[in-house]
Amino acid sequence: MQNDWTKPAAMAIPEGGFFKDRVEQGRYGPIFPKTPACYGFSIIAKIIPGREENFYEYGRNLAEGVAGTPDLLASLKLHYLRWNLFKIKGDTYFQYMGIFDTDFDKYTEDAVAIFKRACVSAEFRALAANQSSPVTQWLRSLARLAHQECGGPGVGAIGMCFTGNFALSMMLEPSMLAPVMSQPSLPLNDPAGMAMAADELATVRERLERDDLTVMAYRFAGDKFCRAQRFAAFSEALGDRFVARAKKWQLQFPIVGTIHGMGAMRAIEMVRSKETLQPADKETQQVVKYCYEHGVITISAGTYGNVIRLLMPLVISNEQFDEAMSVLESALQSVATGHTATVPDSEKVAHA
Repeated sequence: MQNDWTKPAAMAIPEGGFFKDRVEQGRYGPIFPKTPACYGFSIIAKIIPGREENFYEYGRNLAEGVAGTPDLLASLKLHYLRWNLFKIKGDTYFQYMGIFDTDFDKYTEDAVAIFKRACVSAEFRALAANQSSPVTQWLRSLARLAHQECGGPGVGAIGMCFTGNFALSMMLEPSMLAPVMSQPSLPLNDPAGMAMAADELATVRERLERDDLTVMAYRFAGDKFCRAQRFAAFSEALGDRFVARAKKWQLQFPIVGTIHGMGAMRAIEMVRSKETLQPADKETQQVVKYCYEHGVITISAGTYGNVIRLLMPLVISNEQFDEAMSVLESALQSVATGHTATVPDSEKVAHA
């Protein structure tokens, strides 16, 4: 196959691969050249039985599409994109691997749009509204093993983004006591879908009430993949045992820029203007000082000292969390309205 590698190109690798005798073989298959990583992720989903061949066809369609329209995938700003199909106990799974140079939310939005245009979404069980992911069965076994080996009252789990719903499905395992869902984004094609079978949801609700447990959940205001409809659906399905918290600070306070993080670790970027993103280092110090004076320890971080870093302990109680968030929100309100005094140099907190 001859190509001008200075131009975008795509090639569908047939089942079995090309040139087996000329490619270095690793433990799990051929070893392909690696590219410099900027941002990247991998998604694994079970394919509906009987539709495996469709994926090879989609791969060929993409190859032909890029050949005819070199900028077809330009919006993704890709360094590397690969699809794999492999077997687990007789079932076929699809792995999507991408390395890209753009904002993750922008990449995901564009990728989902391409999937839908190519009619790929119908093939994923992960995109079905009322089905649980098969991987949760393995996660429940892992939780049971961890509890057996480590002891203690039980196990906690934090699911985020594509795995956000998994923490709730893990409640079918008796050793699971503390599920946290952070931006549960599946299913992608149904804003109110919960990616969990109805009978499993009913079982989880029964257990929450019986054992007096609570599900914690979080989402960003304006999140395009975890919308308010999904939290409303979970609230209806689980009742008062589901505590939904939407981060509205970005919309409420002009000094709050972006909010980054994973799981319990979060970073709030403070800016003087959301247009220019000028770092609000002095305001950050004021927030940190306000929180400290009201019993909450926060850490300023970042190159410009305008990032507030938070790391919630997994053992924190609902009451303690609510109290800490109320203090932080009051600090943001105070600084945003200019009611906080300037922090003297002698009292400034060194940032990490």
